Amino acid sequence: MKFSPVLLVLLCFAGHAIHTSAQEGVPALRGKPTKEEIARALAPQEAPPVMLQRGIVLNPGAAAAPQAPAKRAIDLEVLFEFDSARLTADGRDVLDSLGGALASSELADVGRVTLEGHTDAKGSDAYNDSLSLLRAQSARQYLIQKHRIVPGKVHAIGKGKTEPADARDPYGAANRRVRVVVEGKS
Repeated sequence: MKFSPVLLVLLCFAGHAIHTSAQEGVPALRGKPTKEEIARALAPQEAPPVMLQRGIVLNPGAAAAPQAPAKRAIDLEVLFEFDSARLTADGRDVLDSLGGALASSELADVGRVTLEGHTDAKGSDAYNDSLSLLRAQSARQYLIQKHRIVPGKVHAIGKGKTEPADARDPYGAANRRVRVVVEGKS
């Protein structure tokens, strides 16, 4: 069997794209994303069409288990001053976009928002756990005060250096981030 050079290049590229996206897991929006970009990234994905078929029901009395609200997540570069939980101007800009996205119709189904603070591997575990929590709490307070997000809807947790975005470079900037996890209303 003979393949054309163009087909081989396309196959290699497609394999690389699949590998890269599977490796990343949670999408990361770098820089200063717009509220529309954040809303699109966090919006519920359309479910594939369901094929209806006739079949045998083995246990007609069993009810389907209720589904937990689906979680969706993105990583944002919310910047803070060095060794601090004080937001920079760029960090506030990113949170302003997030606040606008959370108020949008695309995210009307969101019942809970969790802000996860993450750090790189510099410093002790205890220090990074504390700093990541303080930064997540700072981002939470900003959203509550500036964007009037209901306090019971947004939660902050610190993950420290336990879940690096780039495990190959534990000291890299990609690991210093705030992950936004949203859940639909139950």
